[in-house]
Amino acid sequence: MAYLEIENLTKSYSGVTVLDHFSASLEKGETLCLIGDSGSGKTTFLRLLNFLEDSDPSAGGKVVLDGKVLIDSSPLTRKEKQERRENFGLVFQSYNLFPQYNVLNNILLPVKSKIRREGKKQKLSFSERRREYKKTLAEKEKEADNLLESVSLLSKKESYPYQLSGGEAQRVAILRALILAPKVLCFDEPTAALDPKLKRQVAETILSLKKQGQTILVVTHEMELAQAVSDKIIFLEKGKIIESGNREILTSPHSAELKAFLTGNEEDIPHGREKDIDRERARGTLFSLSQD
Repeated sequence: MAYLEIENLTKSYSGVTVLDHFSASLEKGETLCLIGDSGSGKTTFLRLLNFLEDSDPSAGGKVVLDGKVLIDSSPLTRKEKQERRENFGLVFQSYNLFPQYNVLNNILLPVKSKIRREGKKQKLSFSERRREYKKTLAEKEKEADNLLESVSLLSKKESYPYQLSGGEAQRVAILRALILAPKVLCFDEPTAALDPKLKRQVAETILSLKKQGQTILVVTHEMELAQAVSDKIIFLEKGKIIESGNREILTSPHSAELKAFLTGNEEDIPHGREKDIDRERARGTLFSLSQD
């Protein structure tokens, strides 16, 4: 069995299916990129995987990570969702940094919540919990410093989000996800709205994480990013997997739908499929990166 196994994951809203029996597998340390037009179900997939949405139980969807079943037809309590969510780290497209906190505190926010939750599980007195909290937090502060130094942002630890560039804010969001040591790190459009230089920086950060053995899922419209970092690629359209494979499908697509998506040629678009402006973004900025 693969490290991450996903079977028939499905989601509908008001009778409209936005993710249709999605199935995929990923080995530990691999990177999977999801591509497709806006509304094809890519972000919905990430939200389901991170327990921000519930999948349709009638579809028999199942997610198994490292041999442990995380999602099946069984209903989950809020506590169970919280515990299983910690297997994944999600880096949002809009970063979602809190403006009232500096960089260090933004990174440590999820850590503080986790320490408090775990402290309540232990039969400790208030003073013992407080002492354990301070000890663990001090250790995590050192870890945060090391992470910041690894992406050349240690000098920004006291800065606030409004003082950061888009690329810096994105890297802080990545570190906030990494501080909890997730088994799978998820990116939702990590290079959206960034200029070419910052796109390259984020792409290099993803490649660095990949070389460290991190298992990664990326939703992107940037084909050069997918080409640079992916081991596997899935092309979604209207919630369905149209084509999947390694990076070669970007240069030698088999389906008419993927060919149309990559070229933006309206004549190649199958009947009933509208042109999407994101296909123009799909060709993106050349990263000129390599996994070697």
